[in-house]
Amino acid sequence: MLLWTVLGSSGIGIFGVLRGGSGERRGWLVAFGLVIGATLGMMLSVPEQAGYLGALLWVLMILVPLFGYRAVQRLLTEQQYGAAATMTALLQVVHPSRHWYSQARLWKALAAVQRGDIDAGMARLNQLANEDTLIGHEAICHRLRLEHRWRDLLEWLERHYALQELVTRPAFTVLYMRALGELGELSRLVETYRYLSTFIVGSGIRQFRQQVQLFVTAFCGRADLVPRLFTGQLAGNPPELQRYWLAVAFLAAGASHTGRRMLMDLREEATPLVRASIDYRLARPINLPGDHLNVYDWQLLRDIERDIEEIEEESLQDGAVPHTSGVIEILVALNVVVFIGEILNGGSTNELTLLRMGALVSGLVIEQGQWWRVIAAMFLHWGLLHVVVNMLGLYIFGPYVAAVLGRLRFLVVYFGAGIGSMLLIVLVNHLSGVQEMVVGASGCIMGLVGATGAIFWRLWRRQGSQYARERLVLVAMIIGFQTIFDLSTPQVSFLAHFSGAIIGLLLTSMLPHKHPVAG
Repeated sequence: MLLWTVLGSSGIGIFGVLRGGSGERRGWLVAFGLVIGATLGMMLSVPEQAGYLGALLWVLMILVPLFGYRAVQRLLTEQQYGAAATMTALLQVVHPSRHWYSQARLWKALAAVQRGDIDAGMARLNQLANEDTLIGHEAICHRLRLEHRWRDLLEWLERHYALQELVTRPAFTVLYMRALGELGELSRLVETYRYLSTFIVGSGIRQFRQQVQLFVTAFCGRADLVPRLFTGQLAGNPPELQRYWLAVAFLAAGASHTGRRMLMDLREEATPLVRASIDYRLARPINLPGDHLNVYDWQLLRDIERDIEEIEEESLQDGAVPHTSGVIEILVALNVVVFIGEILNGGSTNELTLLRMGALVSGLVIEQGQWWRVIAAMFLHWGLLHVVVNMLGLYIFGPYVAAVLGRLRFLVVYFGAGIGSMLLIVLVNHLSGVQEMVVGASGCIMGLVGATGAIFWRLWRRQGSQYARERLVLVAMIIGFQTIFDLSTPQVSFLAHFSGAIIGLLLTSMLPHKHPVAG
């Protein structure tokens, strides 16, 4: 299983990189290639340890950089550029890409500007801007931002990137949305958020999500929502930035005297960077939303308010976990607790233990009416590797599906796919006379894979999104790889996996989305 997981996921990763064709992803191509080459070499030299060593290499070179990238994005939305530069430098040690090195240079340049060493920071940005790379492009955008050349920034982004491409690069999305607000193009600001909302909500980075919402609410005069964003995922922003954006919201709400007084008071103690933003804002009139927004735009602002309320509720319930909805952690915890119970009661690979705890056997279900096994078996796992792989799959696919569908509908898909696949196994085994024992959450996890495919299918069909189309191909490859693995491994249930994916896809296609795609 380890060898299949390492080699298969790396192969899918290479396919995704080649389809993307972006220069900044060359490091991922090298990383995937090294993992595959080293694992194949170990299969020849130390076959008994090849799976374990390959998995360790995969964790260090693929998994750690992926989660590290998420952490860097959260630091950037909080404008903690120095910390982002340090983490990026550490990631460079385990991931063979010059992209990390260039990123660290960019964050160091912004950190210098943030400290007040503006000349040194701008000089570093100018050096990076001469490079025709993603980091070079980002340096150009930040230079225009720091010079408050918002029209030039907006036009540059529109020349180089399609709107649906921006959302795959959170830094560009944030800059694009702010430029629209600074230029007073409020209708376009709201419409752009509506168009990108599903991507933004499903990005898995709540700070990115609320950073974009901050610009929409502040420039549209929702001064009541801005402080709530800063008590949530944006709490790490410097206090002077929090005061600045609240003042902007008051200006946009028509409370000109209050907003200007707040900016003037802040100016006396602000850093040079924030002082420049204050001077720019005070020197230019701000468009009032009442003159530019229609009834549908105001409805979207109310939708954002509800989204903020839901995040606040989730933060109270799940300890403010930054990139999942709480329900993921609960499911992982339940599976881990049951697995520990297996170990304490005789072992996770002891058939008698699994049978006592609820393993699925069609004869016991149909002939003795033990239907509870259909659910219990979903929380049992055969060995440590089985539970680790399934929980990793839940952690990878779960947050996006939960963000788009909402927690209740997510649970409907998760348990619907799991129970449906188990019932199908019972039926097929009963009709064929087979009495095999089945355990694992694999049907549920494949249900989330199918759900992800359904979400991207809807995005592609309604928006013609290239991003969604590429993700659809990857989902299809995952299901195809899983099918090949299942059919070639007798101990694995092809029926559970394939039926789970189909059920998850169908359920998600029928259920309304919490954050629907714009038509």
